[in-house]
Amino acid sequence: MPDVPDVPGQVGRTRRFARGVARDFAVGGGGTVLFLRERAGDDPTTCLWAVDVAAGGGERLVADPVELTGEEGGPGIGGLATDRDGRLAVVTLAGGVWVVDLPDGRPR
Repeated sequence: MPDVPDVPGQVGRTRRFARGVARDFAVGGGGTVLFLRERAGDDPTTCLWAVDVAAGGGERLVADPVELTGEEGGPGIGGLATDRDGRLAVVTLAGGVWVVDLPDGRPR
């Protein structure tokens, strides 16, 4: 008998299939598109990602909340904005505001 997916379990783990879906888009400098997304459909922590459209469109992880705060399992990044030039991303995380330099991904 083939494996039967645990649909009720998947619905719960993926928050009704909403995890792992890109959202809250912003345009950074040089044709970079920023967005928030979890690493996978069953990961509860939202990260900041970038796609460099001008350089071919590969995704890269810009800010990982676990690396920034040292806390695992939290909801992660909750909001996203960029400066006028698109060189800085501002995100909300763990009750604070973080600024990320987009060219090198360095947070402060």
